[in-house]
Amino acid sequence: MRRPLCLALLALVAAAPSRADDVADARSFITDLYRAYESAGERPRRGDPRWYDESLARLLTENQQANAGGVPLLSGDPLCNCMDATGMRLEEVVAAALPEGRVGGEARLALGAERRERIRLILVRTGAGLRVWDVGDEQTPSLRQALEDDTASAQRDKVESGRK
Repeated sequence: MRRPLCLALLALVAAAPSRADDVADARSFITDLYRAYESAGERPRRGDPRWYDESLARLLTENQQANAGGVPLLSGDPLCNCMDATGMRLEEVVAAALPEGRVGGEARLALGAERRERIRLILVRTGAGLRVWDVGDEQTPSLRQALEDDTASAQRDKVESGRK
């Protein structure tokens, strides 16, 4: 009985990616994400399923809908904390394992000659690979939390004002 159980556990461990692999995958994912901004190709759009976890994409959509006719939380690109990514360069990527099977990373970006941004990303592994689960910067430590709070506030305002 012990031998089949040990073999089953060994098979599970071998099939699951190691934390070191997760960190390497995160570094690669973040590098690819920001290289897309630098190339002549299409830069990542807000909520793009190639980059965003579906739950974060849903929060972005819900926030826009809750603020229809008003001002949504985001007017720029949360992945660079910018309105215009022209000339943006990726300077450095760091990645680390986080609790709950997630990995995190930070992208250090140059936006023009003077401006630098440090964007923190929390990634989650989905069936399609790693995706952005949350984004943070100096002004907004958690985009996910900010979206939830702003959407709830906009919905309360609509109820109080009698709008739909």
